[in-house]
Amino acid sequence: AAWALAERAHDLLNAAEDAAAACARHLEAELLPHLDASRPEVSADDLDALAADWGALARKHGVAPELLPAALGTMRGDADRDADAREEAAAARAEEGTAR
Repeated sequence: AAWALAERAHDLLNAAEDAAAACARHLEAELLPHLDASRPEVSADDLDALAADWGALARKHGVAPELLPAALGTMRGDADRDADAREEAAAARAEEGTAR
């Protein structure tokens, strides 16, 4: 019984290996050429400038560069909530003015 289980496991591993190889062939033949064709050309100078801008923005907001996306998302949410609160306050003042 154990021998049959080992043979079945071996067959399943071979099938998994075949599937992984087929996936790799598909990625190399179909996906990578498409990505290469759709990727914009970026020079090393452009990348250096982008990295410098990213670092400056992270320093400006006092966060580590890798935390910048989350920090900006939080700030964007805070700004949206502030705008909503200002609109609600203006509407309440207008309603209060018409109630008098």
